[in-house]
Amino acid sequence: MKFIWDEPKRISNIDKHGLDFALTHLVFESDTFTFEDNRIVYNERRFITLGLLEGTPVVVVHRNRR
Repeated sequence: MKFIWDEPKRISNIDKHGLDFALTHLVFESDTFTFEDNRIVYNERRFITLGLLEGTPVVVVHRNRR
C-alpha cells in the first residue's frame, strides 16, 4: 500500500495533533478495524481505520486511489 498526502495538511496535523502522516503505514502493519465513512455524502468512498501507532490508539481517515 502506498500512502500520499497533502504536505501543508501534514504539517498542520503535526501541529494540531502531534501525529505525522509519514508514520501512517505503521498503523496498517498490525491489527486494524476499517469501515466505510458514510456520515455524510462524499464525492468519493472514504474509510475510517482504527489501529495503533507505536502503542497509541489512533483513527486514520483515508480513501483508496486507483
